[in-house]
Amino acid sequence: MANKYLSFQGKIHIALITNGVAGALHEVGNMPDFQISISADQVEHHESQSGQRAKDFVLIKTTGVAFDGTLEEGTVQNLEYMLSAKSKDTGIENISNVSLGTVNANDLIRLGKYNLSNFVLVESSANPVTVDPSKYDLDADFGTVKVKDVSGLVMPLKYSAKSSAVTKIGLATDFTKEYLIFFKGINTADNSKVALTLWRTKKSPDMDFPMIHEELGKYKIKGEALADTTQVIDADLGQYGEFVVL
Repeated sequence: MANKYLSFQGKIHIALITNGVAGALHEVGNMPDFQISISADQVEHHESQSGQRAKDFVLIKTTGVAFDGTLEEGTVQNLEYMLSAKSKDTGIENISNVSLGTVNANDLIRLGKYNLSNFVLVESSANPVTVDPSKYDLDADFGTVKVKDVSGLVMPLKYSAKSSAVTKIGLATDFTKEYLIFFKGINTADNSKVALTLWRTKKSPDMDFPMIHEELGKYKIKGEALADTTQVIDADLGQYGEFVVL
């Protein structure tokens, strides 16, 4: 009989569950590791007749299936998933005469807008004068300005500009989402195929999100599978999910 060794690789997909129905699958990209863990709460019984107090029965009370893995790709869907949040796309915006208040020389001011163009800075005299661009440093991508010379300028300073569309993702704003997880795998030991489905999962909100890296970023995620009572009840397969040998 040939040995049946296991060495899996494959693709992990997630699908947002809305009103109990899993939507389209989203491939999360390369994951160097992913695993499930099975746990159970047990009550042990010991006999009291032999003098040995031997364990003679174990009652399984509750069971659990957990998962953890490492994401490496920063798609919007992955970022929503990792940061427990929703995303929004902002449109092009024309900004007119927004006050920066009183600005001191070399103050770095965050404008709160990104990808700026047509930037104009004016002061507030009776006949407002446009500030010469040589007097300030503008980071148009990140929307910050540093006025190097404020001499002769009447406060408050005001700016006008045009900002382009960006995608914004919140932080820790939505802990209600549930996802189906689907693994399309190959056993590289014999090139057979396997699949894993977790019907309902909830990701733990606890995670570290490194912002400075020496190498490619790796983001650890973890969570739990929940019983799905809408699945066909099978005494052998249960309601957490299924592992399939194709």
